[in-house]
Amino acid sequence: MMVHLKMLLRGIIDKIIVSIYGDSYLFKRIAVFYRGYGNYYYNHGVLPKESVLHNELGLSLDEWLDENRAIDMLHKYWIREEEYESKWRMLQESVFRRLEKKEMFYSPEKVFQSSWLVKGYYGGMPFLDKEDFERLKKCLISLGEDTIIIAEEGKSGPFPIRVRLPVMITWEDLWKEGYLLATFISQDYSNFYIFGSKPIWGKYVATESDRMVNLIAFSGGNDSLLDSYLQTLDLSTVCFDGQTYQNE
Repeated sequence: MMVHLKMLLRGIIDKIIVSIYGDSYLFKRIAVFYRGYGNYYYNHGVLPKESVLHNELGLSLDEWLDENRAIDMLHKYWIREEEYESKWRMLQESVFRRLEKKEMFYSPEKVFQSSWLVKGYYGGMPFLDKEDFERLKKCLISLGEDTIIIAEEGKSGPFPIRVRLPVMITWEDLWKEGYLLATFISQDYSNFYIFGSKPIWGKYVATESDRMVNLIAFSGGNDSLLDSYLQTLDLSTVCFDGQTYQNE
């Protein structure tokens, strides 16, 4: 109870300070908070090793872990509260339903608003790897989508993670942004809504469960994209129950 009240109070204080000092305080708080996660993921092999950073991204470890690089990334991709409420929340809620977590875990077909086919596969993070990211990009380009929104359900840090990425960004460019964006797209301890400017597709990432899953769906008339999206996955090992769901 006391912990919850302290977090609530801290959230209120943060909002007041952000309203006074703006992005400089907001971005510094986010960068500092997730630096610990970045170090943890790096040390546990989730993030690329120093040799990969140097050989494939042209960065030293110190450059990649630089907080200023993280803050620069936030200036480019972070969705501020006003933008989220005025533009993206409505789109998010046109794709996803607001449900209790247990409903999402045990009734995946209820996650999405419309009567779309939904496929579930083992996951637990926004993008499992480069192939998973490129697979989604290919489908979105075919839909004429130009934006990928990653919006955290709840919050794992001082503020909910909300970033706006261009569909044409490369996997390498994502990682070149440094530890912060890499942590956002690799973390496996929060739930995420992933959608775009066109309310005809969506992806839900669930981690707070005994079965960490990704649910992917496209609107009617685009059902073939499900097969395209999943064609390179070994469904015998990564599909959490092998089912395709149909909303009622």
